[in-house]
Amino acid sequence: MFRDATIDDSGAAARLIALVNPEGVISPAGFRHAWESTQPSARRASWCVEADGECVAWATATLMVETSEPGVGWIGVTVHPQHRGRGLGTALLDRAEQHAREIGVRRVLSWSRSDDASATFVRSHGFEQTASDEILVVDPRDIAPPTPPDDVELRPFAAFADDPSPIFHVDVTAMLDEPGEVRHDVLAYDSWLDRYWRHPLLDHEASTVALVGGKAVVATMLMIDRESGRGQNSGTGTLPGHRGRGLATLAKRASLSRAAELGCTVIYTGNDATNAPMLAINRKLGYQPCSTELAWGKTLVPTSGA
Repeated sequence: MFRDATIDDSGAAARLIALVNPEGVISPAGFRHAWESTQPSARRASWCVEADGECVAWATATLMVETSEPGVGWIGVTVHPQHRGRGLGTALLDRAEQHAREIGVRRVLSWSRSDDASATFVRSHGFEQTASDEILVVDPRDIAPPTPPDDVELRPFAAFADDPSPIFHVDVTAMLDEPGEVRHDVLAYDSWLDRYWRHPLLDHEASTVALVGGKAVVATMLMIDRESGRGQNSGTGTLPGHRGRGLATLAKRASLSRAAELGCTVIYTGNDATNAPMLAINRKLGYQPCSTELAWGKTLVPTSGA
């Protein structure tokens, strides 16, 4: 059965997406939070296909509102491996593209795994590959805690519980020149608090800030599902004037070693293949390649009146 999805389908969607993308750290609570914290102006919509009461295919379409570039949207389609080849992905993608056009999307972005079947499916629907991400993995128990220089202090996000604005400043500033398909340059503090700071998987004990002279200059975010012992890096940023000193490596080392203390045994991260500095940091820390994701883009022809 093909139907419009609701937020109450979050658990089923999270389980399906986690099955297809095992390197992601996805939980029902995290998926629900991501939906609830999406700004209304994004006009997010989702659809699912059920078989025998189980969600076997899922799609989401949304307008990207954290960029000043108008008309950029995102579509994600996921189909259970045992239910592929039946047209479910095509039906969901067609519906998602229809919605995207209706809400004013002109350039739509998407991601896929790098296997031949996934890439062929996306390409056959008019998408062109625009980039690739290396997915890396590390056992944080192999990471020794760092010894920072005298002028550097490493503190957990939890130390900023009363005022996380210094972390926000590092995050949004570093994001401006991060490699990617779209520039994330429109993000209000309240929206950041709601969507990122309050995410149920953002581990405030393991996520780390590096301070120089008392000023936050590096922030590394770590999502952890403590029940499963799995984690995922969710971004590491350094203020431009403090790059090249190894501060990001110190912060990530502190974050990883703390994650190990909390029971985490595996951490994944994704790196744009062109982001040489971050790739170098991660390899220095012992991350190893485990898979690849491909980025795709497509120009949509607007519907009449859109």
